[in-house]
Formats: sequence, structure tokens, C-alpha cells
Amino acid sequence: MKILRTFTILNITLALLTSCGKEEVKETKSVLVPVKAGNNWGYIDSTCSFKLEPVYEAAGEFHNNRALVMKGGKASFIDDFGKLVGSFQFLKVTDFSDSLAFVLNNANTIQCVDINAKVKFSLPQIQEAKVFREGLAAVKQNDKYGFIDKAGKIVIPCQFDDVLSFSEGLCAVAFTKQQADSSYSEWFYIDKTGKTTLKGSFEVALNFNKGLAAVKQAGKSYWIDKTGKNSFGKDFEDCQSFAEGFAAFKKDGSWGLINKSGKIILEPSYALIGNFNNSLAMVSLGVNTVGFIDTTGTIKVKPDFQSASYFRNGYAYVCKDNRISLLTKNGQLFCASQFDSAPGFLGSDVGFVDFSLNSSVQVNDSIQTAVMP
Repeated sequence: MKILRTFTILNITLALLTSCGKEEVKETKSVLVPVKAGNNWGYIDSTCSFKLEPVYEAAGEFHNNRALVMKGGKASFIDDFGKLVGSFQFLKVTDFSDSLAFVLNNANTIQCVDINAKVKFSLPQIQEAKVFREGLAAVKQNDKYGFIDKAGKIVIPCQFDDVLSFSEGLCAVAFTKQQADSSYSEWFYIDKTGKTTLKGSFEVALNFNKGLAAVKQAGKSYWIDKTGKNSFGKDFEDCQSFAEGFAAFKKDGSWGLINKSGKIILEPSYALIGNFNNSLAMVSLGVNTVGFIDTTGTIKVKPDFQSASYFRNGYAYVCKDNRISLLTKNGQLFCASQFDSAPGFLGSDVGFVDFSLNSSVQVNDSIQTAVMP
């Protein structure tokens, strides 16, 4: 297992859906867990028995009482009772959140659907759509990104070369700049009107969480507040977004932990530290040494795995000897080594993708047309 390769996945931008008024439903607390057995996917319950037999070519976790599934080369959704919503009619789909998802239909057009898989609007000129967050979704047109509202109207023109997603009313966006024979991204923040906020630009800019955002400027990483001020007056080699009041920072080649007051909770001692979720964060000492710590930096789950996912609904996926098990928050394994894969795992030589920049993670966060229009 090449655990260190997971570091590059830290920069994946994952967006969460918001909106949809009357059809809004609460976040799922489903007991159905997607796993892969052999060549197919199915869903197990807390007894480790298949409630939905492994008959799907792909399967996702539940968001808003819906999970994506694929069969016969087409995608659709199931509810948390396992009932098919609509029919297998889409080429691709994203996850739901706050009752909206994007799909790609047979005409190679991106559409937005509600929780009943009914089309809300179509985006025939759009190359890519990222899921909604705070009422806006990033879209790509003519190789540039902008934002649409919940009616599908472009409210911030497609002019950026890269974007994250809105968080606490702000979004990091970037223009690509040329320097000699190379290019680089210049990041800055905009508000929901598209107006530039904060002064200056950054080499890296991440989402705001509780008023703080991780940035990099002139090779130095730190956290800023919404005025652009270095919140703690300290610089690091690298740093992550805050989640649940804590964030990881890198110093002298190792990762430690800091709280929102700027107090170092854990001195740099790990090869990697992920974001907190359910008061636990993944850590790695190196190859095949992934475990979990709590918010005091104390090891709660022994670093004995090849890779792991974040905790969701009281469990996490862990991988050992290239087999998937489930893990409870008290460190107990169940369904031990019974499965071949789980959502978020990219293969035995890649590891987990859930070392995320946000406390909530969606793997299926964007959709692209098969051929750019």
C-alpha cells in the first residue's frame, strides 16, 4: 500500500448540495452500508447480512435518504429502504444533499433532479456541474467556471479557471497565470455576488470553516480570518482546513494538531493527519500504519491498517491485507475482511480519499459531459 500517495488527494475539492425548499429531507441515518463483494456492489446492515444483494455495478452511500446505484451501464437512485427511485436511465449521477443532484442524460446533457429523480432544469451548454453548496453550484462553460442558482440561472459569470465551493458566504476562485515556461494558479475569495473580498491573492486557498481558512502565500502556509489577517501569527510548511474546531499543520516534515485558539494540541509526529469527523481523525505513521486519534491527540484506534475512510453514522471502512472491514468508534471490527472494496477506495495501491478538506465528504461531487460541447 502506497499510503503516502494519499497526500495528493488532500487537495480534492468536495462540495455539498443545498436548497430545494418543500422537498427538503433530513440527512439519512441509514443502516444500509454499501460494500463490494466480488465484481458487484450490495448493501449490508449492522448484522453484516446483505439486505440488498450485490447486483449493482456501482453503489454509493446515502445522502438525503438517497444513494446512487448503477446497473446495466445506467445510473439511478435507491431510497434507504432499497426501493428504486425512477429508473436506470442516466449515464452518470452525483450524490444528493439538500434534495438536489446532477445527472447526465442519454443526450449528453447535464440536468438537475429532485429526490424523486424528476428534472428541475437542464444545462445544455454546460460542460461540468459541481453539487450545490449554500444555494450555488459551480458550473463550467467554455472551459471557465462560474455559478448557478437553484433555478439553473448563471448568477456569477463563467470566468474562472478553477473554483472551490461556497462556505460561510465566501468561495475561493483562481485564475491561471503564466510565468516563463510554466503556469500557476492565483487564488482569491469572492462573495455570492461575485465581488472580490479580502486583499491579496494566494498560491493555495481553502474553504472557510468557523471563520478561518487555510492559505499559502510566498511558500508559507497559515490560517486567515475573514479580514485576511494571519489568525495566529504563525507560519507552517502546510496546513489543512479546520473541522470540529481542530486542524492539522505540517512542520519539519511531520504533521501536528492545532485548535481554533492557536494552541498546539499535538506536536508534529505523524506522516499524515486527516480532518476530524465524529471527534476522530485519521492518522498515519507511514506505510500500513493508519489509525485514529481523538481531539486530545490520543490514539483511539491503533494505527494498524493500510487505509481507512472517515467515520459516518458510527462506522468507518478500514483496509488491511487488501480486504475491507468495518470499524466502530470504540475500535471494534465487524464484518472483518469480508469485502473487496467500499465507497471512496480507489484500489489497494492508492488508499483512502477521505482525508478531506471538509468535515463532510462526498466522493461523487461533480459531473461532466462525455464530450465537451
